[in-house]
Amino acid sequence: MLLDDSVDDAAFARQVTQSTRKRRPTGALRYEISRRLVERSADNMILAVETYNRPTLKNRMDGFAMLFCTAWEQLLKAEMIEASGENAAYRPSKPGRRRETLSLDECLQHHFGDKDVVRKNIERIAELRHAATHFVVPEIQAPFAYVFQSGVLNYARRYRDLMQAPFLPRANIGLLALAGQGEEIDAAALQHLYGADLGAEIADYSTQLEDEIAEVSDERFAVRVEVTIRFASDKGGASPDVTLVKASEAPANAVVLYKPTDPERTHPYRTLELCELITQKLGHKFSTYDLQCVLHKTGWKKADNSYHRLQQNPDTHKYSVQAVEEIVRLLTAHDTYLKKAKESYRRTSRSRSKAEPP
Repeated sequence: MLLDDSVDDAAFARQVTQSTRKRRPTGALRYEISRRLVERSADNMILAVETYNRPTLKNRMDGFAMLFCTAWEQLLKAEMIEASGENAAYRPSKPGRRRETLSLDECLQHHFGDKDVVRKNIERIAELRHAATHFVVPEIQAPFAYVFQSGVLNYARRYRDLMQAPFLPRANIGLLALAGQGEEIDAAALQHLYGADLGAEIADYSTQLEDEIAEVSDERFAVRVEVTIRFASDKGGASPDVTLVKASEAPANAVVLYKPTDPERTHPYRTLELCELITQKLGHKFSTYDLQCVLHKTGWKKADNSYHRLQQNPDTHKYSVQAVEEIVRLLTAHDTYLKKAKESYRRTSRSRSKAEPP
């Protein structure tokens, strides 16, 4: 008999015992309604994972949250029915009204203690489901991917305890690999995309979740997926043919690797928006002419860089948060910086005018 090497002592005893009183045959639940609930629960969890693993879906986070919560609610109700009878999953009936089943929150209260980590994981994802109509945005995907991963693994263990079988065949277990690539939340970019209030709220929520993941530090709440790239050599222990180093430590003949980024997130501001932000930070007017003088002096518009990017079709100059901070720093650190930038810009303009044919 093949046994899962990850089972605990109690699960091992259930698998090897010959007593039918202690060991339930796979899928042999006492009640038809609980059997149907478990089947639908597994289908919903599989669909949740499949939904999240489709990167082209813009609403995959809220889709996952809704299906995930439904799957857990159905599984917990099935357990209650098996333990206490068919009426266990219903609220007390009221005259003249149809019977109502327990909510997910009520099921969690019945099965888990207030400080249970698995319950905390489900509740965080349930919060996402409740906010799905207005709050779920791609920018909070990174920390939630870790919470999602734990939620699926918690469900898999709970399902196995009830049914004595995995909810997915072993050959398909790869579907559980929900990997998230974390990126630092840019509060300023969020406020530009979603407005000051909602942008700040999203940034705070993501930061709080990251802090909670670090504080709980339990794989049942969140599983961080860490990816490390190493280059090995097949020359009997010789040095690797390729070595990754920081740009500051790279030799002159190094090949530079660039990480693709979304320009709408890295360079969200147009010219007028950039001037307005700088005006707010300086406390006095900063005009588009002032900006052109500073850009002439810095040379940012000569190429795409961390401060400036030329968006094509149609050609539009876009600027980053770093551009705002650097311009404010230059103007506040040097009282004459803007004056000298204007003088340099005027000299260049006059030289160009003289060079042009009449």
